[in-house]
Amino acid sequence: MNIRLLLTLLVSLSAFLAIGQPRFYAAVSDGVLLPGVSFQIQFIVEGGDKVQAITEPKMPMVEVYDSYINESQSIIPGGKGLQNVKTKVLVVTCQSSGVFRIGAATAIVDGKKLISEPIEFEIKRPGSGDEFKSSQSDDRIVRTITTIRDGESIQSLLPTNNFIKATSSKKTCYEGEAVMVSYKQYTRMQSNSSVLKRPSFTGFSVVEMVDDYEKDAEVERVNGVNYYVLNLRQVQLFPLQAGSYHLEKASIQSVITVSKAGGASNLERMMNKNAAPIKEKVLIESNDLHLTVLPLPNGSTKTGAVGQFEVKLETDQATVAPGSLIPVRFVVMGTGNFPLIVAPEVNWPKGVDTAEPEVKENLIRGQYPLKGNKVFQYQFTAPDSGAVTLPVIAFSYFDPETKSYKTARSNELKIAVSNLVKDTATKAYVTDGVSAGTPIQYYYFAGIALVILASIAVQWRKSKKEKQSLQMETKEQEPIQKIDHLEPAKKSLYEGDFIKTHELIQKGIWMELQERFRLNPTNQTKAGMERCLQAAGLQEEKIKMATALLALNTNVLYAGSATNEEIAMNALHTAQDLIESFPES
Repeated sequence: MNIRLLLTLLVSLSAFLAIGQPRFYAAVSDGVLLPGVSFQIQFIVEGGDKVQAITEPKMPMVEVYDSYINESQSIIPGGKGLQNVKTKVLVVTCQSSGVFRIGAATAIVDGKKLISEPIEFEIKRPGSGDEFKSSQSDDRIVRTITTIRDGESIQSLLPTNNFIKATSSKKTCYEGEAVMVSYKQYTRMQSNSSVLKRPSFTGFSVVEMVDDYEKDAEVERVNGVNYYVLNLRQVQLFPLQAGSYHLEKASIQSVITVSKAGGASNLERMMNKNAAPIKEKVLIESNDLHLTVLPLPNGSTKTGAVGQFEVKLETDQATVAPGSLIPVRFVVMGTGNFPLIVAPEVNWPKGVDTAEPEVKENLIRGQYPLKGNKVFQYQFTAPDSGAVTLPVIAFSYFDPETKSYKTARSNELKIAVSNLVKDTATKAYVTDGVSAGTPIQYYYFAGIALVILASIAVQWRKSKKEKQSLQMETKEQEPIQKIDHLEPAKKSLYEGDFIKTHELIQKGIWMELQERFRLNPTNQTKAGMERCLQAAGLQEEKIKMATALLALNTNVLYAGSATNEEIAMNALHTAQDLIESFPES
């Protein structure tokens, strides 16, 4: 049956389309883990406005001797702005070797309960040969310290042989000005290290310059000495306000292995040769970093831009049909604080009515200062005749090199309106929707979902009428007053907020399932809903109807699919029919 085939396709793709939701997962330090050597277990929440709690599972196999919360920001995949990242870090040790399993952790994010997937980690047996493996990718030789002499200690060797160096590109900067900060471990001692803390940066917008901090060590020369170097963190910071900042320190724990240097006589050297190695666990912290942030002189720019920029106006359609949608992009290019830039004020010509722009960033994160572009895409409807002339847009910014305000000006953009051009309103909207972050397939899926739901709804209404006629012949029961969980969605539809209608429809269905079948809020997923309805004895066709409705609502809310009054109304009618078909608990 074609409808069933389409339903199956839509449901299978719903998970792929549900982007933008908070993500919660657990992670264990990479590298070789040894008994008695500390490592980290992290529970990470990406996205969400408010993280109320992160609760780790019971872990009897490890001993927790430190924990802390790390808050930062990261770029949303696809360059669609920044997202909050909150990490609960546990510094632990495990005394025995083997493979261990960490169960599911829980987090309360924006009032909803999230559950992480269980993960496994392995503690290797000492002496397996993995402890001291290091990269030799650089041809330069690192003269590793393997012995200590009488009167020396491991601690006394750390300042010059195993240390963390924190550096910043500037000591003083302006609000919004880019500053590169890096934390690197330099070592030439046999050691097994684990990161206890990577610094967070409260009061700054943060762009990571490194994708993978677990890469093998490289070789770097400092003051004529070669060291193995590990990059602990490297970021570009954009201060949000003026003030004096003491940046957090990075810290690691290392287990250093050395031996005692031999004595002067042959007998002493022979005895030392068979001596057991000396191992010591040490804590290493980075040096202090201070940053002074100056206020922008005479206030600030309306765009929040600090750096060096150029701007332009562009469109894919120089000639359009009357009434079609015209996509126009205002592009900011150059180097600077792209994450903090907002759209400039635009004096649109008479008759041009635009909504808030779609925003997209294309950044080269590994380059300092941050380079790339930020695109603000607008859309408006073409007039019935004539032409549209978009004026020059002035974009103000502060240039920290010249310590002055500057203005970049775009080109003027003329768009002709002609009856000779075929109506490409839908095509223009879909095509530019792709560049603005809304893939074309979303509109197809929304249309398919609407057709499917409408078809199923018709069948259901027929079966409902038949069921009602049969119930007329049975003994009438006293009606029970029930709460209409779809009432808020009906009100939202009446008020014309169609996106909100989809949100309230889904909320009403979850509340109905929770009330009738005691569906736990943690199981408010497609799989959880299917299991609940199957256990309640609902027919397979009705379950598919419920999952198709869930997919439609998910597409609208999280994938940015188009909706209108007809789609929202059909979704509401389908939800009403679905709830009425639920068996009584």
